[in-house]
Amino acid sequence: MTTDTPALLGQVSLKGVSRHYGTFVAVDDVSMDIAPGEFISFLGPSGSGKTTTLMMVAGFEIPDRGAITLDGKDITRLPAHRRELGIIFQNYALFPHMTVAENVAYPLRMRRAGRSAIAERVARMLDLVQLAPFADRYPSQLSGGQQQRVAIARALVFDPPVLLLDEPLGALDKKLRQHLQEEIRFLHRRMGKTMIYVTHDQDEALAMSDRIAVMSAGRVHQLAAPEEIYRHPTDRFVASFMGESNFIRVTRADGGFRNAQGQPVPVAAGADTAGDPVVFVRPENIRIEPPEGAGGPGRLDGRIEDLTYVGDSSMLSVGIGSERLSVKVLNRSGSTAWQIGDRCRVFWDPDDALLLPDG
Repeated sequence: MTTDTPALLGQVSLKGVSRHYGTFVAVDDVSMDIAPGEFISFLGPSGSGKTTTLMMVAGFEIPDRGAITLDGKDITRLPAHRRELGIIFQNYALFPHMTVAENVAYPLRMRRAGRSAIAERVARMLDLVQLAPFADRYPSQLSGGQQQRVAIARALVFDPPVLLLDEPLGALDKKLRQHLQEEIRFLHRRMGKTMIYVTHDQDEALAMSDRIAVMSAGRVHQLAAPEEIYRHPTDRFVASFMGESNFIRVTRADGGFRNAQGQPVPVAAGADTAGDPVVFVRPENIRIEPPEGAGGPGRLDGRIEDLTYVGDSSMLSVGIGSERLSVKVLNRSGSTAWQIGDRCRVFWDPDDALLLPDG
């Protein structure tokens, strides 16, 4: 005896999708599969193609080439209103003349749901986003964060298989943005919806995503889990865009790599790349010690050239010949109080360094 398990909804696939505006290539041959229930972020600078890609999934833009499918159905040229996707924009797009409850009910009314079903569903969604006491207020009587929660409730009330979010927190201050990040992640875990999230904020993408598609010039440079992208970027653009980075130009010598001063630069054994390489290492992975330390292989002599205090830590700029390395040190009681002009040595675990093409 067998039982049929209902298929999970919300699987999105893009195959060779491109979008041009005259001679400008906004999206260039993008392919990816998004699993049901996955939270994926499109991350990149302005003009990278992330919003255009989202708009093609939504149906507001039509690809010049390629195909988009939803749960196996080709929706490439299906009008936006027939895709049944939830969409949230940065500017909320609430109806100012409607109350909170009326805004949330609007998608159900357009789908001709029954009055009792609308009331039940709206009440449930307002409870979920913690806005039940505000049901009779108008958008102008709410804070920015509350308005965004109304927009989220309205986008989810008709139970879409996929929720699209186009920089939904961009207009909010940092503290409120962090709070709503947690709320959106809670809703994702609670409802199990596929969510496609556009952002230019690296920290936001790292904190919220199951996977991140890092985009530039219309292309996906890397698509992977947040930790993989942060620790093992595939190229210099991804490495530099995802947080603070150091790049040390090196040459091959004696089976290893040396900097411009001829000093050995530690990097994991077996790491290799074509062309002229650079060694990539994060500031928090670099250790620093006084110059009278033991020295030895992998320790580079330098001088503190700048220092920025940022609360629980400080960022040091260490000059090593013509190179400048950013080093992050924790400000703890009893730790060395570095000063500009101090001599020092820096070093790191070879496994924390990565060899990348210089370009």
